[in-house]
Amino acid sequence: MAWWKICIDKNNNNDCEENIEPFNVTNNDWYYEFDSLITWSYKILEIPHQNWVVINPTDWKYIINLQNWQRVTNKNFWNFKVKWWKN
Repeated sequence: MAWWKICIDKNNNNDCEENIEPFNVTNNDWYYEFDSLITWSYKILEIPHQNWVVINPTDWKYIINLQNWQRVTNKNFWNFKVKWWKN
């Protein structure tokens, strides 16, 4: 969906820290991208909106082993809205 934050977890702590890690926001077509990345292994995470959880990928992240001039596509995050109730 649009306006979801996607980040590169550079310090491998399974958290998106916007002040020190690159992030992008999905557009109206649900698209995100990171430009000018070097050959490396990247962990890509999504910051779910309130009351939403990531259901795909099942471990909440993608590991991308990027090569020179490689374009990676179809690394989509699937989310599920959680209904909250009072007991």
